Order: sequence, then structure tokens, then C-alpha cells
Amino acid sequence: MNNIIQSLFGPLDATYCNYFYYLSIFFFAIFCFSALNLLKTLFDGKKLDVQGVLIVLLQPLLMYFINRLYFSMCVGSLR
Repeated sequence: MNNIIQSLFGPLDATYCNYFYYLSIFFFAIFCFSALNLLKTLFDGKKLDVQGVLIVLLQPLLMYFINRLYFSMCVGSLR
């Protein structure tokens, strides 16, 4: 019974830190895509809402930073 509880709620291996690594890559790619899309919209001469632009750019950038921080904390705590 103790083995079941330990396997369900015990600590995970250091390889699970890669989850945060891949998420940080994913959100950085979304940030780059959003920035390129914003530049394309600017060069097309369309009018942009400043608040909307900030939300669209800051959200994936913040998620990238948070997942990179989680990855660093995970790797650092499991050494």
C-alpha cells in the first residue's frame, strides 16, 4: 500500500523538468510569431490598438519567462 502512495504522490525524476523547458520554447515561439504578425500589420498600414498590442505581446513573453523560471528552479532543486 505504501508503494502505491509513494508512486502516486512521491517526487518525480529530474527528466520531468523538461516539461517546463518545452513549454518555454513553445511560448517563445508564440511570442516571435505574434511580434512578426504585429510588424506585418504595421507595414500593411493598419491601425493598431496599443492596449491590444501590449496584451498580445506580453502574455506569451510572460509565460515564456515563468516556464523558464520553473525549469531553472526544477533543475536547480534536483541536482
